[in-house]
Amino acid sequence: MASKDGLLAALVAGTVQIVDARSAAERCGFDGMKNKRTGAMPGAKPLEWSDLIEQDSHRFKPPAVLRKLFDAAGVRLDRPTVTHCRSGGRASVMAYGLELMGAKDVKNYYKSWSEGGTSTTRQS
Repeated sequence: MASKDGLLAALVAGTVQIVDARSAAERCGFDGMKNKRTGAMPGAKPLEWSDLIEQDSHRFKPPAVLRKLFDAAGVRLDRPTVTHCRSGGRASVMAYGLELMGAKDVKNYYKSWSEGGTSTTRQS
């Protein structure tokens, strides 16, 4: 699990990549989900969690397809990664998908945008 403070410190140090598992509507600010702020974390790699799942079987897509999705989103499996969504549920699916593909250092920012997106303070 990643915490807000731990994530901010890792971002400042440049030691982590963030994968945003939310929908494009959430990332682009069209669906605020009752948060005080909309948008996305700067530098986060957008890849919607549902893109990893086969619609008919509700199972993860084959490894070759997952690899293409991660590559297209710029997600590197060899880098420390934090996944986030609004409340951690969709991010946990993303984290598991990354681990299925061999990623070793994956954390879920469980409080996700519900904490970061409702925060009234900004970090410099």
